Amino acid sequence: MEVAGVTFGGSAADEPTGGTTLTTEQVSAALSVLGRTTTGLSLAFLKVDLCNLWLSDVEVLRGYPALQDVALHNNRLTSLAPLEALPDLLRLVASKNRLSSVEATARLSAAVNYLDLSTNSLPAVPRVCHMTQLTELYLDENQLSSLEGVQGLPMLRVLSARRNALTSLSVLRGCACPLAVLRLDHNHVSDLAPLAGLAASLQELTLSYNEVTQVEALA
Repeated sequence: MEVAGVTFGGSAADEPTGGTTLTTEQVSAALSVLGRTTTGLSLAFLKVDLCNLWLSDVEVLRGYPALQDVALHNNRLTSLAPLEALPDLLRLVASKNRLSSVEATARLSAAVNYLDLSTNSLPAVPRVCHMTQLTELYLDENQLSSLEGVQGLPMLRVLSARRNALTSLSVLRGCACPLAVLRLDHNHVSDLAPLAGLAASLQELTLSYNEVTQVEALA
């Protein structure tokens, strides 16, 4: 296991307020990866990249149920409700938006295996307990004070929660997650004892800018 430190730059610059509504024309121009749907009976576009468009409304995505990979980085979204109509969604990047409700993910596909909600305003880990296939979860730059909710994810291998307000890792004590990568830079963690049970699986642990003084618990 490697214990390392990572230093990050400052917060993103302030951006214009407001937002726009996604159109079918924008979706059509952003679609890629033609493949078979999960039923195998038809072909459809499986990926869409809608980053950096100042979007506040993506309701039109309800009309593309075959999508498996959706990128919505750097928009103005306060809700992910339209994505509830994507039963085959596997990968979602919705970092740098305006999400503030832990219920934002509660009705997303249980098949999601990659979720990036970094740089939002989430006060706690969003509702992901139904995502039993989730292997990578990114929650950097939110307002988390606890990691409550991740310990029940049986496939989770990568968890990143840098630049939050974490003080305790107690929910990870006895965690059955096969965590290989845990990134917790820029928090207020001091006690690593709850990670003792993960020492065998952890390959990367970053803890720069915390309050850790001893690492014996990981020996």
